[in-house]
Amino acid sequence: MKLTKYGHACIRLDADGAGVGAIVVDPGMYTDVAAALDGAAHILVTHEHADHVDGPKVAAALKANGGLTLWANNEVVAALGAAGAPSGQLSGLTPGDWLNIPGWQVRAGGGWHKPIRSGMPRFHNLTYTISADGGTVYHPGDSLDLPYGSVDVLCVPISGPWLALGEAIDYVHDADARLAVAIHDSLNTDIGSQLWEFRLEDHSLVGPTEFRRLKIGETITVS
Repeated sequence: MKLTKYGHACIRLDADGAGVGAIVVDPGMYTDVAAALDGAAHILVTHEHADHVDGPKVAAALKANGGLTLWANNEVVAALGAAGAPSGQLSGLTPGDWLNIPGWQVRAGGGWHKPIRSGMPRFHNLTYTISADGGTVYHPGDSLDLPYGSVDVLCVPISGPWLALGEAIDYVHDADARLAVAIHDSLNTDIGSQLWEFRLEDHSLVGPTEFRRLKIGETITVS
């Protein structure tokens, strides 16, 4: 399986095998949506915020490609339907659901977006555990929910009004993945990202997990 970073929280996963379509997770407003979805077959969305799903662009992509399918929580499905996405290409999910996608094993988890503070409105947030070709990737959306089991690659948020550096360090340590890949990083300056990288590369803090911040368009192999 190959993982490509497409900006902010968006990743694309490509697996070997005839007829196995690529999966794109969270093509949001800070992402080149057209590039991320080029030739893809499936979209997974963690929650309704625009930095995770660019509603007009994703709805347009679904209308333009009748073979493209999308899974998300019911709020996202309703919003995309209202934006003109064909209802037959949209499917709602709840935590614990398994997706029937040829060539892939995908489990939805999670439940809630991590709050900025108590008393503010809360949003539903799905996580995705995605496996193919002997490798497993975990995308938490805007949460610090841990994977159900061991994973090869943990996508770890490294910026946001709901996140502190110490929480990200603990998250990488507790998930104990082979590799942690930075997501949710468009709000950081280069200097800010360097600080996060310095701490998340410190094995005395995070344990044996390797940390990488991929460039936009950079691809790694997951196995």
